Amino acid sequence: MCVTSCFRLFLIVLLLFLSFGCRSVNAPKPERTDSVLDKNSPNTKKLPDKKSDVSTSKTRKKHHQKAAPKSAPKSAPRPMIYETGKASFYADKFQSRRTASGEIFDQRAKTAAHRRLPFGTRVKVTNKRNKKSVIVTINDRGPFVKSRIIDLSKSAFQRIGSTRHGILDVELQIIGQNDPGLSD
Repeated sequence: MCVTSCFRLFLIVLLLFLSFGCRSVNAPKPERTDSVLDKNSPNTKKLPDKKSDVSTSKTRKKHHQKAAPKSAPKSAPRPMIYETGKASFYADKFQSRRTASGEIFDQRAKTAAHRRLPFGTRVKVTNKRNKKSVIVTINDRGPFVKSRIIDLSKSAFQRIGSTRHGILDVELQIIGQNDPGLSD
């Protein structure tokens, strides 16, 4: 075996060990540690009484509340970038034709074609140059040009760039399945 094959095998074994091995390790609960420790042993630390622990925890809480607000606002998880590449838009000749999903294509709708994503998937398409973005729904297959990753309807393309350019560098973020609560 060559060095790269051995290294790959080592990485696979390491990942398997970490993914399966770490799940079976359970941290001991505090109740168990109290009963496991031998109180007469000189090497064990003396645990504080419950009463003294309560009084110190109240003062600690006061100091912690001053340092940080009670409830920090939770930020929504940011979708990961699914793909980056070039985007184009549909030609006018496709207006009112059926898409691969069976819908009638409309240039004014915020729809797109992608090779692999399931129909109904909502995708945020962001122009890498000007950072403008639009949310589209996948309802067709394509583009069938190797260098492109998505075909947008003309209205969706105009939201993030000029149709004079014809092709834009974009990044795709999957938002989820078709959800009426989402808006662009």
